[in-house]
Amino acid sequence: VASIGKDAAGELYILEHGGNEIYRIVRRCGVTRVCETSPNSAGPGAIADWNGSVSLAANDLTLAVIDAPPSTFGLFFYSPNLGAPAPLGNGSLCLDGGTVGYFRLPVIQADTLGTMRLPVDYSSAPMASGAGQVQPGATWNFQAWYRDVGGPGGAGFNLTDGLSILFCP
Repeated sequence: VASIGKDAAGELYILEHGGNEIYRIVRRCGVTRVCETSPNSAGPGAIADWNGSVSLAANDLTLAVIDAPPSTFGLFFYSPNLGAPAPLGNGSLCLDGGTVGYFRLPVIQADTLGTMRLPVDYSSAPMASGAGQVQPGATWNFQAWYRDVGGPGGAGFNLTDGLSILFCP
């Protein structure tokens, strides 16, 4: 390796010794945890989770909330932007709506163990078209809001940690 550099978009490049080849470092598709959860009425806090792949062709991603209060209601929302954690309800909002805002997925209910599951369908609104469309190579950030009437902060609702997902074709 003769040199490593970054372009204006943040892409990394490696210049081979001798200058004959330049390689671009490409991020792989996947999921990264972002921000932190806050305590809720059921314990140390609910976390966002997932199962399946982040391949749009496979269309088999399931989002989940684990350790929410039993039988409560909640929903996932998503945005292309992350922000500095900001207090909201009994937790922290770590997504930033920016210029496009937030996109909301259907309401889900926790089971008696405090687990919520939402199969994601990329062919349905808001993920199928418009500003909320999920496309290969795009990164979207997800967080869940849920009712927490007996929560320690008294706000009546809380937020999970977040997931940052780089989608594959």
